[in-house]
Amino acid sequence: MTDRKQLVDRIIDEKGEDAIPVLVKLLDDEDTDVAEICLDALLGMGKAGKKALVDKLKQMETEKRKGDVTALFIIDRLAETGDKKLVQLLYSFLKLYSDERSHVIIYEALAKLGEGEKVVDPLIFMLDDAKDTEFLELLIMALSNTGTRKALERLTKLYHDENIEKSTSSFILEAIHNLIAHNPNFSEILRETSEGKKVLDKLYLWQQKNE
Repeated sequence: MTDRKQLVDRIIDEKGEDAIPVLVKLLDDEDTDVAEICLDALLGMGKAGKKALVDKLKQMETEKRKGDVTALFIIDRLAETGDKKLVQLLYSFLKLYSDERSHVIIYEALAKLGEGEKVVDPLIFMLDDAKDTEFLELLIMALSNTGTRKALERLTKLYHDENIEKSTSSFILEAIHNLIAHNPNFSEILRETSEGKKVLDKLYLWQQKNE
């Protein structure tokens, strides 16, 4: 991992912005560690690096590259930039994936770009059928980024599900904390029900433990 990062750093030091095409090409490397290093490097290069990633994503969509893992990496990282111009492009990728996990990654990216109200319903639909713990936690985190009351209410209900594992319950509290951090009025909504009040009490203890 260190050797790969040093190689990328050397390419950037020697070529500067001229290294961008090389880094973009390396994104298709089968090694996901290399792809992540290149993503970090490109995003660290400012507007030119980000543009290269957007152009790469557009190329992938034009080529209809189905099930491409690299595209998911790029989508996830570009969503962190908050660029809402990417919304329609991201929606177009949904049809290129047949598995639910990929859809969740794209929905979460869209949620981060302000599409929470539009993606919360399909996320809840998948949550209701989720059996696998890892997939369940992926959905919980995606819902925590929607900023919606629907997500708050569904996660509160899920927290009280007696079949939920203890580790997952802690994950749900983290997700609810994330929702409240972006929507402080959600605390008042939780106080309206006995289930919500219990979650607030548990959340207080969880915060004390994790500070």
